[in-house]
Amino acid sequence: MSGDLSQLQNPLPPHFTIELGYHDHTKAYPLGFYPGATLVDPYTVRFEADSYFDILRFMLFCAVGGE
Repeated sequence: MSGDLSQLQNPLPPHFTIELGYHDHTKAYPLGFYPGATLVDPYTVRFEADSYFDILRFMLFCAVGGE
């Protein structure tokens, strides 16, 4: 732990895109109302962001709301 830990960090991309697919369209539809999310088709929700934390927040929202 005495070395330069910054050498161990991987750079993150400048932009993130996530698409989540559901077997049941009734689970995907309300998730399309998340700010910045879009319904690609009745079963697929797409979200794009520049922040990795925004992606994580969206995934948590979908895990709770898409159950």
